[in-house]
Amino acid sequence: FKNTKNYGLSMHHNSKGLMCVKGMDLLVDDDGEVKKIFPTHYKHSQTGAILPVENPYFWVEN
Repeated sequence: FKNTKNYGLSMHHNSKGLMCVKGMDLLVDDDGEVKKIFPTHYKHSQTGAILPVENPYFWVEN
């Protein structure tokens, strides 16, 4: 996912974003608030190209 600021994270100079997995949650504060992580991009299995997802709530499985 590349929208790291939405979760209070920084990118750390990684142009591809951070990896997330299906069903991933992130603890975002000391009060115990948990947010679901949804993908913004995916890596195409045949070409290796990083492509934007059309719907972050539907996982691309190729």
